[in-house]
Amino acid sequence: MWARRAMSSVCFLSVATALAGCAVGNTATSVAPAATPAASPAPAAQEAKPAPQRLTSTEINEACWMDPAINKVPDLDRRMKLVDKCVDQKIKAQGGL
Repeated sequence: MWARRAMSSVCFLSVATALAGCAVGNTATSVAPAATPAASPAPAAQEAKPAPQRLTSTEINEACWMDPAINKVPDLDRRMKLVDKCVDQKIKAQGGL
């Protein structure tokens, strides 16, 4: 009986140690408030935004086939026409492939 309790205690301690190791440095769950940053040299409105990522043809096809409005169409032929139209619009919107 004591061996069983000892093993369960060892298991509990090892799990607790592993979880404590994961929590070290995690500021999202920290109780202490985050330090406020000093005055930034540039306002947020003037920060450079990264260029939007260009989609590949496969990603465009996936996005169009998974569109909820297109998936509601029961007729496969009509759905394919809608997907083709969607693909053309997305390619045109990003300026080609």
